[in-house]
Amino acid sequence: MSPIPPTGLSFMSSQVRRELERLNQRKAAGPDGISPRVLKNCSRQLCGILQHLFNQSLHLQRIPVLWKTSCLVPVPKKTHPIALTSHIMKVMERLVLSHLRPLVSPFQDPLQFAYQPKVGVDDAVIYLLQRDYSSLDRLNITVRVMFFDFSSAFNTIQPRLLRAKLENMQMDAPLVSWIEDYLTGRPQFKYSDDTVIVGCVENGQEDEYRDLVESFVRWSRENLLQLNVTKTKEMVVDFRKSKSPPSPVCISGKDVEIVSSYRSLGVQLDNKLEWSTNTDAVYKAMSRLCFLRRLRSFSVCSRMLHMFYQSVMASTIFFAVVCWGAGIKAKDANRLNKLIKKAGSVVGCRLDNLDEVVRDRMVLKLRTIMDNPSHPLHNTVDKLRSSFSNRLLQPRCSKERDRKSFLPSAIKLYKSS
Repeated sequence: MSPIPPTGLSFMSSQVRRELERLNQRKAAGPDGISPRVLKNCSRQLCGILQHLFNQSLHLQRIPVLWKTSCLVPVPKKTHPIALTSHIMKVMERLVLSHLRPLVSPFQDPLQFAYQPKVGVDDAVIYLLQRDYSSLDRLNITVRVMFFDFSSAFNTIQPRLLRAKLENMQMDAPLVSWIEDYLTGRPQFKYSDDTVIVGCVENGQEDEYRDLVESFVRWSRENLLQLNVTKTKEMVVDFRKSKSPPSPVCISGKDVEIVSSYRSLGVQLDNKLEWSTNTDAVYKAMSRLCFLRRLRSFSVCSRMLHMFYQSVMASTIFFAVVCWGAGIKAKDANRLNKLIKKAGSVVGCRLDNLDEVVRDRMVLKLRTIMDNPSHPLHNTVDKLRSSFSNRLLQPRCSKERDRKSFLPSAIKLYKSS
């Protein structure tokens, strides 16, 4: 067999130095024991050496084993283990990614939110809810939402399948070989397995929705991804006055359980599109207020208490707040505001209440969508611009629940800001 020609991709020392200077020096060292502080502070001296090593790796289509090694640190339940990897490898990953992203972006699903720049969990939930609200605004519509779960998705990814996909994209063959070596011999690597299918069923005609589910199941099987039907759930949103019980969807001979609520991407969704269940979940998680009180009993300064509140408590209270902040009931908002007020009395300063945080974050999120042409909701927002003044027009909403969803609420706040 003839040898594979060397890849045409190579890096310059200026590119390597720029990535070294972007390293967070407070991160822990990887298995190679090299601290990011050393790499960042010595970027001028090391960039030429690392440039040579990176280019040799690309030329040989091989990656040193130590660069691929991860040290898994166990952490408490309900969180993911921390994998410490080589910061030298992270620098090379970013350089390769900057080359790959424009090549593969035309082949990516426009509704992929994972590992995309300037989009996150809240964008995925906002889009899901926007589909629900816009569909339910019409007559005789039922929305069926299928939340898929995979069994050990990160262990079932096959590098050879990825290689075939990259080759179909006309990717440089030596670079494809380098990527395959990168993924080989390291069974623990990151993979996003949160997949949702939304079906808008009109007048009970479910054939298209069921065909779409079957098509996804078939695709999963072809790509050696094993669906966990027991953990796969379906939620049916139906506000019609006369409705019949929905018939379950069958996957691999098993009926998918229909649930009234489901935790998706850290947000509790229910079939009434209300947020009481999500508020209950947030409120229960706030037992950590006792940790704040405990810190104060040790005479910790107000500045440190405020830092603890922002990093540990506020991050939980306001998680994905742009999705539910405008639609939350008054009683649920009062519960959260009382919790914030209690935390403020412990910290010793006034903390932003729910309304203030919602206003600031919703306007910021709307501006981010407007400035990002690749965002799935960018065109929806752009169509709301007035042809005369270029100002955003308020979308028409026939139902109160739709008026309290993200887009109408964010546009209203944006126009008044």
